[in-house]
Amino acid sequence: MRHATQEWNGEVSIGGKKISNLKYVDDTVLLAKTEMKMELVEKFNNEAGLKLNRKKCSIIAVDRTRTLPLTFNLIPDIDRKDNVGHLDALLSNKGGSVEEIKRRVGMAKAAIAKLVRKDHDIRKGTKLYLMKTPIFPIMTYGSESWTLNSSCQRRIEAFEMIVYRRMLRIPWTDHRTNVSIVQELNIQPQDCLLITIQSQILKFFGHVIRRDGIKKDIIQGKVEGKRRIGRPSIRYLDQINILTQISMSDNIRNTENREFWRNVSNRNNIIILPYMNHLLKKVLYKRLENKKIPDEFEEEEEKEHAI
Repeated sequence: MRHATQEWNGEVSIGGKKISNLKYVDDTVLLAKTEMKMELVEKFNNEAGLKLNRKKCSIIAVDRTRTLPLTFNLIPDIDRKDNVGHLDALLSNKGGSVEEIKRRVGMAKAAIAKLVRKDHDIRKGTKLYLMKTPIFPIMTYGSESWTLNSSCQRRIEAFEMIVYRRMLRIPWTDHRTNVSIVQELNIQPQDCLLITIQSQILKFFGHVIRRDGIKKDIIQGKVEGKRRIGRPSIRYLDQINILTQISMSDNIRNTENREFWRNVSNRNNIIILPYMNHLLKKVLYKRLENKKIPDEFEEEEEKEHAI
């Protein structure tokens, strides 16, 4: 692998850094602009007396417009797939999290069907605990790396209501509203599934930014090339800015303060984050002991008093 990488100049550039492969315990992911790199890997494997198992190899081309020319003449007998499962997650050629969320919803629904058959004569509180303990983790596995657009958020909220309706055995003919079901179960806003996922995204972002490594380079870096025509899709960093309502430079600086970022990523605070002004930020700082309030908040308060 090292020899093949040294003779290859078609790596993917992210943030000015060339990334050619990602090595895991028993898997290796090759990143390239063309399929020629696989030929180099097979060449050096044959020289070392190793054989490439083509049945365990898959090719996925991230190409939303379907315009990338791939002939596969250099690497025959290797399938090209639109979706590839890796580390119990689904990688899509569209580059988003929609397919993975759909897959997680299907897996969670299958698990619900097994529990619903055995939940007779069980209290609502116990049923709710059973749903949140084995079902929700199936849905939220790997959610810290998701990019949630509006359709994904609606899908997650719809799945949560399906869980509650099946738990209470409420048919659609009863014409019950979602609000009435939430009130019956006494679901608090900070306990919603979407808020939990957004909290995990913020925590994971802070963990990655505080440490130097390839994950930080990929999140902060920009891929070379031009985007397609039309409205740009939401990126991973865009949802961080939406949740915190501050610039990315401020978010990166705030992640250095672990206690402050722990309060920011708390589920109880995510609900007010989209509407948070500098006074609410000041309140969060006051909750922390022995922490000085930044000068920018003091200056803004002085300006308001002057006005």
